[in-house]
Amino acid sequence: MSNYFIETFKKNNPGLPVPPNIGKKWSSQEEQLLLEKIKCGLSCFNISEEFGRTECGIKSRLKQIAYTLYTKGTDMQTIIDKTGLTETVIQEKINKENSIKPKIKSTKRKNVDLEINLSSNIQTQEQIQDDIAEIKRDIKQIFKLLQQLELA
Repeated sequence: MSNYFIETFKKNNPGLPVPPNIGKKWSSQEEQLLLEKIKCGLSCFNISEEFGRTECGIKSRLKQIAYTLYTKGTDMQTIIDKTGLTETVIQEKINKENSIKPKIKSTKRKNVDLEINLSSNIQTQEQIQDDIAEIKRDIKQIFKLLQQLELA
C-alpha cells in the first residue's frame, strides 16, 4: 500500500521500518483501546509501537477524538482527562476545525471578514512547557524499561 503517509515516513525516516498501520483508517475499537492506554498512563511512543502506527499518528488521532468530544458537548476537563492532551492543544484543534472568521465593522460600517490564523509556527511558552513535560514523562518510561531490561 503506497500512500502519502508511507512516502512521507520513508522520506523523513530513512532506514527505519514503516509501521504496518500507518495511514490506515481507525476503528472505533482501536479508538477505545487508545483512550484506555492513555488512561493507564502509557506514552504516545509506547502506544505507537503497540498499534503499529507513528507517534504523530497517535497524537493526531487523540486530537481528532478531542474535537469529536467537543462537538458532542463534552466539557473541557473531561476531554483533557480522556485524551491526555493539554487544553492548549485541544483549543488549537477546535480553532483549526472551526476556521474562525469573526466579523468586525470597518470605519465605513461595512462588515469585513477577519481571518485569524491560529496555526502559526510560533509556539507559546505554555506549549513549550507542555512539550517538555511530555518529554520528561517519556524519559521516565525509558528509564523504567531500561531498569526492567537490566533486571531480566
